[in-house]
Parts: sequence; C-alpha cells; structure tokens
Amino acid sequence: MNVFSRLQNDCNTFGLILICEIIFLSSTITETRAADPVQAMIITLNDHAELTVDATRLRTYRTPESVQAMVVWNDVQTEAWTILEPEQLWTKPVNLTMRSNPFANAANRSSGKERSPGSGIGLQSNIIDQLRGRIIYRNGSNDFLTPHNGFLLTSQLTIRRIAKEGQDSYPENTAEISQRNQLLLRIMLPEGQAVIKWSEIADLPPNLKAGLPVGEYELAIQGQPQRVHFTIVDETVRSYIDAQLHRLEEQLKSAPKSLYLELATQTLLHQPEISGYLGEQQPIAFPADVLDLLDQFPENELTAHLKEVQQSVCNQLQQVDTKQKAEAQVTGINKIDTARSLMLSGEWEEALELLKDPELQNEPRSHGLALLYQASVLSEFSASQASDVSKLYQQAIALLASSSSFSDQFRAHNNFAGFLLNHTIDCVHNHAFRIITGEKNPLFTALYHWKLAEHHFLKASHLAQQMDQNDRVAVLLNRARLCLVLADIIFTMDVEEGGQRKFQLAETAAYDQSDRILSELDQIMDSSKLEPVLLASIYELKAEISFKRNGNSQALEFAQKSQLAYLEAGSLMGVESIQRMLSSIALHAIDSKHNPEQVDVAISHLKVSQVISEFLEHRVPDDKMGQSQAGFHARRAYVSQQLSELLANQGQHKAALEYLETAKAGALRQALMASRISTDGLNQQEIGFESILENWPTEQSALVYRIGPSVVHVFLVDSSGRVTSTVVRDSNGQSVTPRQLVFFVQDCLQSIEGESERMRLRIERNNGFDHSWQLKLSTLYEMLIPQSVRPALANSKTVVIVPHHILHYLPFAALVQEMDRTQNGPYNVPRPQFFIDGPFDLLYAPSLTSWAILGQTPLPPIQNVRAMGIQQFADAPALPGVSLELANLKSAFKERVRQVVLDENADKKTMQQLMARPGLLLLATHGLNEPDQPLNSHLLCYRDQEQLTARDIYESSVNANIIILSACYSGLADRSPLPGDDLFGLQRALLQNGGQVVISGQWDVFDGTAPVILQDVFEQMASSHKPSTALAFAQRKFLNNLRKSDQIELYLHPYFWAMYTVSGNDR
Repeated sequence: MNVFSRLQNDCNTFGLILICEIIFLSSTITETRAADPVQAMIITLNDHAELTVDATRLRTYRTPESVQAMVVWNDVQTEAWTILEPEQLWTKPVNLTMRSNPFANAANRSSGKERSPGSGIGLQSNIIDQLRGRIIYRNGSNDFLTPHNGFLLTSQLTIRRIAKEGQDSYPENTAEISQRNQLLLRIMLPEGQAVIKWSEIADLPPNLKAGLPVGEYELAIQGQPQRVHFTIVDETVRSYIDAQLHRLEEQLKSAPKSLYLELATQTLLHQPEISGYLGEQQPIAFPADVLDLLDQFPENELTAHLKEVQQSVCNQLQQVDTKQKAEAQVTGINKIDTARSLMLSGEWEEALELLKDPELQNEPRSHGLALLYQASVLSEFSASQASDVSKLYQQAIALLASSSSFSDQFRAHNNFAGFLLNHTIDCVHNHAFRIITGEKNPLFTALYHWKLAEHHFLKASHLAQQMDQNDRVAVLLNRARLCLVLADIIFTMDVEEGGQRKFQLAETAAYDQSDRILSELDQIMDSSKLEPVLLASIYELKAEISFKRNGNSQALEFAQKSQLAYLEAGSLMGVESIQRMLSSIALHAIDSKHNPEQVDVAISHLKVSQVISEFLEHRVPDDKMGQSQAGFHARRAYVSQQLSELLANQGQHKAALEYLETAKAGALRQALMASRISTDGLNQQEIGFESILENWPTEQSALVYRIGPSVVHVFLVDSSGRVTSTVVRDSNGQSVTPRQLVFFVQDCLQSIEGESERMRLRIERNNGFDHSWQLKLSTLYEMLIPQSVRPALANSKTVVIVPHHILHYLPFAALVQEMDRTQNGPYNVPRPQFFIDGPFDLLYAPSLTSWAILGQTPLPPIQNVRAMGIQQFADAPALPGVSLELANLKSAFKERVRQVVLDENADKKTMQQLMARPGLLLLATHGLNEPDQPLNSHLLCYRDQEQLTARDIYESSVNANIIILSACYSGLADRSPLPGDDLFGLQRALLQNGGQVVISGQWDVFDGTAPVILQDVFEQMASSHKPSTALAFAQRKFLNNLRKSDQIELYLHPYFWAMYTVSGNDR
C-alpha cells in the first residue's frame, strides 16, 4: 500500500498525506458513541452508482427502492454483516452466537477482568523521511572546503577551495601538506580554479601518485596559520565501508542509479559502527567522499534531492547553519513554533514538555494548537492509548473552531481524519488475526471510524479552499485514499457465494469515486509547482487504482513515474513502497499471462524493498525512533515473508527460511523501539543464519511455519541442518489456503478452551460430550505434520516448533496422530494417540534466531529454587490449587528450595527480586493478556492494582534460568503487534531479558489437573532432566495412566493436560 510523505511545515501529520500502512494497536476511539450507541453501519449503493456510508441508531432498516446495501452490526463481542437487496428489511438479532468465554471456569487462573478494547498503542504517521539528521563538522579553515577536519576514505584527495568573502574568484596560491610538522608536498593553486583533483597536481612524487598513505596530515595555505587536520583512514575502515557500498551496488543493480546514490551518500554520512575503532564518540561521517562520489555524475543525472544533499554538505563544511526550520508560515506563538522545530528534529520528549506549559492554556488558539501538537507527538512518539490521543484531537478542534486562522482549523480536522483513517486501514488489513484473538468488532469499528474520517476530511476540504495548492492537493489525495479503503472494506466482507459476489458493484463504485476525486485534482494542480512528494503520491494512488482494476500496464507506468518523483524528493520510504507495488504488478502478470519470468522481476523488486528498509532501520538511532518509523520498518516483515514464499515455491528452501527468519527475528526489536524500550541487548545478540545451520545439533529437528497471503509453508530443518519445505495440503492433496487454516485452527481452539465449563453444562443438561475435537486435531495433524517430515522427526530427540500467526495458540502436543475409532458412549472421552506420544520432546521458540541465541549458554543444573504463590487475593478470586503446587515443588526439590513468598507478601518489587536471582522460579498467580497492548500483559500481585507487566520485565534484568508461569494465558501476548510475528508478552519478555526456558500455559490453568502435571515436571527436573523432557514425560504419564483406566476419564480431553508448553532453549 502507499506510503505518502507530506513534507509541509509540520512534522507529523500537518498538511497530512497519509502513511497508509500504519500499524495502529487500538480497537476503539470514542466520540459520543457511548451515550447513544450506533446499532449498525450501512453502506448503500443506488441505481446511479452513488455510494454512501451512514450510521444508524435504530435496530431495523429497510433498503429503499433501487438501493442495495451492506449492513454491518455488532453485539457485545461479535460482529456480523449481510447484504440487502432493494426493499429488503433488516432487523438486528437480539442475540448473536458468541465465542466461548475462556474465563468461564471459576477454578482457572485468569484475573477475571474483561480485556479492554480501548487500550492500545497509538501509532500515527507523517514524519520527515530524511534520516541523516544534522551533521556537524569541525572545519577550522576559511580556505578549504575539502579536505576538512576529520576523516577521509580516499587517499587521492580533492582540494575544494572556499571563495573569500567579497571575492568572485579564487586567487593564485600555494597549499602545503605536512605530516608531523614535516612538509610532504606543495600544491600550486591556479587563479580562478575552485577544484583541484589529485590527478591534476603537477610534479607529484612517485611515492604519492597513488595517494597519501594512511595517517594524520595538515593542510594550509603557505604562510598562513590556519590549518586543516585530516586523517586518511586505514585499510580496515576503508574495506569495511567499501564492502557496504559494493554490497549496495550489487543489491540495487536493477534499481535506478539515483537510488544507489541516495543510499551511498547516507552510508558515507553516517557510520556509527566505526566510531569506537577510530577513537570517536559520535558517528563518523565522510562528507568529502560524498562530494567526490556525486562529482562523478553530470549535474543533469542528479535528482533534486541529491543536489540538496550536495549543497547541504558544502554548507555545513563551511559552517553555515542549516538547522531544519519549518518551511511554511509559522503560528506566531513562540513556544508552539519551538515545539514544532523540536518535533522536526525528533526531540519528542522536549517538544511534549514545552507543549504542556500552562502558559499556553491562557488563550483558546494557543491552547488548541498545543493540544493538536500534543496529539501528534503522542501518536508518533509514545505508547499512548488511542482514546487519549483522540480526545486531544477533539479538544483541539473545539478550541480552534473560533480561530481566525483557516490553517489552524485545517490542520486539526485533516490530522484527526488521518488518525482515524490510519486506524481504519489497520482494522481492515489485520481483521482476521484481530477476530481470532478475541478483539471486539474490528470491521464494525473500521467502518465507524471510516465515517468519522470522511466527516473530518470533508471539513478539511472546505477549509483547504483558503489554503495553497499543496494543501488542497493533500486533502483531495486523502479523500481519494478514503474511497480506496472503503473498497477494501467492501471486498473484505463481500465473500463469494456460489462463485459470485453480491456487492461487487459497490466496490467498483468506490474505485470510481476515487477516480473522480483524482480527476478533480488533475484540474486544480500545477505539477510544476507541486512538491515532488505530493506528485509522487498522486502517481502512486493512480497506480494502485489501475492495479486493482487489473490495468497492469497503466499501473506500471504510474508506479514508475511515482518512483522517479519520490527519488527527486529523496523519499526512501516512498521508493520502498513503490518497489513493493512493482512486485505486486509483476506477480499479477504471472497470474494473468502465465508469465513465469515475472517471478524473478517480483523477487528483484522485493529485494530492493528489503535493502531500503534495512538501510533506513540502521540509520535511525533507537532513542529517536518514532512510532511510525518503527512501524514502517516492522511492516517490512511483509516483504521478507513475500520473498520467503516466492523463494520456497522456486525450491530455494534455505534462502526462503532465511528471509522468514529476518521477519521473525526483527519484529521484537521494532516493537520495543515503538514502545521506547531499550534494544541494546538485542543489538549485542545478533547471530547469522548460516552459523545457526552450521552448528545445528544432532538428534534435533525443527518445524518452522509460515502462513502467507496465498499458501501455508512448513519448513523442516533436519538433524544435519539441511532445510526443506513443503506446502501444507489437505487429505485430498489440495493446497490449504491461509483462510482455511485459520478457520480450522480457530474452530479447533473453540473445541478446547473452556471445556471444563462446557462439560459441566452438558452433564447438567444430559446432552453428552462433544467428541469432534478428536477429528479436528487429527485433521490439523495431517496438515501441519506432513508425511514428508515425519521420518526426520522420528529420528529426533527434540523437535523445535516455531509457530506463525494463529499457530502460536495451537497445542501441538495435542495433535492427534492416530484416532480412537472405538464406539464411544455419549460421556466417554476418546483415547487417541497424540503428537506428544512420539519419541521426542517438544520445544517452542519465537524464531530460530532467538532459539540459537538462547542456546549459546548451556542451561546450568538447578541448585536454587524459589517460588511466589498467591492463594488468596485482596481483589481477585482465590486459587486453591496453588498450595498443592507449592507443596509438590518443595517435595521434589527439598533443600534446594531457598525461598517461598505467599499471598500478601507477593508484591511487584518482590516478584522482580525473585526474577533477578539465578535458578528455577515458580510464579503461581492470576495472569491476563492485553490484546492490543501485549507489553501490558501481566501477572497479578496480591493487590489487584499491582501488576508485573511484560513491559516491566523488558526493562528489568532476569537471571532466573527457568521460569514456570502457572497462570492463565501467561504464555502468549494474545496477538503480535507487528506482522513479523514474534510474540511480545510475558514469555518473550522473560526469554529476551535473561531467562533461558519458560514453562507457561496457553489457556486457563485448570486447578484439577495442573498440579498433577507440574508435580511430575518438578520431579523430573529435580532429577536433572531437561524441562522439555520433563514436560513430555509428565504429559505422557498423565495420558497413559488415564488410558489404563476402565472408567470414563474426562481429563483425556486436551484442555486438561495440554495447556503447558516449554519455550526457549534447554540444551
């Protein structure tokens, strides 16, 4: 999708062009909805192909004559939609079938709270793409531009002279290069010549023809005291940077040359990695080498932005102040304008502090602008709740309503509309996973916010008539984008029935509406006066519309024009977006024309996209990383996953898995950066994919899953480290689509979660038990453990499972490899053979990279055991099973149990202190996941107000080697906030910050069986068995004991025994 960068006078969303792929972790934004609830959202299409979206507070609706409609409604935790023909009546159902409540069992360990749909991390966009920052050089000479005080890569330096003030030319002179106060070389500087290349210097000594040797030098005009001190770097540094530039050149062979120059100049201007080697604290820059590089190309081959870079480097070498300032008119309020400058420089905290100055609240306009910019800062910089940001925007709009400045009101409405539209886009694009993980009504919410966005964009459009061309173009672009998003919403819900879609004409009408707005835009704009990034955005939007209308050739033409304009603007984010679009166009050509060579074209574009995103990621300091930037990089996981699928389809299994690992392993870092949590530990834990395979342990294999846009792959790493992959297929050999797999897994999970309560109700109602779980788990076994991987697994002692998407929630141990086909009575529970009955242990890992990092330190013997258990809470239900778990722990480990903390002593500080001590730690308490803020997933302390969150753990030090979380849902964060698909909840936090192994639950811990299983786990680990071996033993023993019984054994159902998993690396 498009990445628009509107570089007007405001840094975030001011004069907004949307970044349309913002990850926005919120599920509701309120605006009078609570007092008078909306019952349904209605999309109508009349016989003139006019499309409207409205909200109704009535529970019934009848379509008028000649009008077709789609009605979307919600009820508590579910949503539904239907398509109505003309004059058809819709009545909102009184009750909708709801997913079973995982907290229904009173004897489980959830906190008993509802998940708050209003919580979320507000991610808003529009930032300046140029990530060079301000470069400060110490020149110290009024005579020479280059060389300068600092470091040079090239030994054949170029002398660039500075014209004296008041002089139009350069006088004849002599320059002297010295080393350690000894003259090495005199260079004649002819009159009028500004640049003298090394090859042009007359009478060079033979030993200097190849350039100056490595070392420190001085340059001065003969007889003048001012000197330039410069250093020719050694071969180590030169080779390091040359390798980077060569790699870029190779990777970008298929891209425009100007893209290579953009990345190469920024590479030369930002080299933090070699600072320590050269004895410097600040990142090293090579501005003279940048000028040398750009001088190799004729001026007409340089983009406008490259010329700006060239001029900027020259200005800063001459110590001309080029600090970024707002380009358009300022507000006239000093503190507001200062805050805007701080925001442009990425100084978010300083800007926010200034905007909260009470003095700004003395007058409505200054107060409104302060709130407007606060909303922009919070949505860009901090882990704010979406509802808080929304309120700030609404308050700002109210305060600025009476402002005489049209631009004030324009910004407020346009920015808020963009905020809403970004959230709409995210709800639509991620609706499947949001539904799976229990979020309430993502599509209803998307449509509701779409309507609010339309309202505010129309307000902004009216105000834009008083603004300049760029503002009018920006708001029209936003409205055109709004129509495309509506087309996506319609497409998402208009599922084919009998090979036909009922509401496809509405999707076409949305495209037509977007086309009409773009036609209006063509009439008002003068492209010669339009900012390049806006022109690029227009072409990109046209390319997207053409592509969705199957006009590949026209889409390709617009996309290429867009790329050229983005390059002119120096917008690397924009170029990256176009590279993805070009890949999609190539892939579509494969489908429509059976043109297989287009696969290589698609792969080429995706690789360029990957290069750009990785480049941008390494150019932004973590402490200056705004939310939208972090989200931008993390969303590039899509690129890695697309590459993975294409390469896997071509049989390049190893390369495909490496790209998949790139997506998975990088996601955690991006999530932490987006939430302002240090990633220093991650930066020190890099490990190469080749190294992982070369050092692969024998008697171990791994299954790595990937749920892609069209197919599902399972990768096998066998005991020799060899990688193969296969497409997941059904029993008929047909490829299983991602949608089908998601449905199968979701349906299966519904048969497992909360089963104790369902059994109780069935017994009370004399209905008999539901045995369908056996067939469902058998079907998933056949899909997910294909025949081709089973021999390798059978020869392994440990199988590492790296899930993806919804598979994080699936208990692989409970997959049925051989069904019990005996005739069971209504209350008998089937006794099949499960996956855990195989000859191997199961170990989960977020990615192979994280697994390998954790395995670098062997798991030490258990010498110290500590525990915290809460049976009675001040503000939550009691947990009677905790006392038995603690007794079993003491029985197994005896004198090795050093400390047990109970009930009222179980506070947050004590829990953190226990985590900081080496050994084994058991935490038995309530737990809760936060669907939209995984870092707020938490364990409950004695008092309900006190919680230990995943965020707390990421910001702490964990020295406990093995952590057992005997708490409801403690294993997962309920949803990955970023599509790289690492999970960022409690389990991942513990593994990241020092823990090596985490034993945790995938659903509510049932007090009737959990202590029994954990008792055997404790005893096995006390006898020096690995945690994965201990859990496998405990689960097999539990099952085998029940299978020997001639009684009805309810606990054979996976709900009662498959809740625990072992994650990490227990080698």
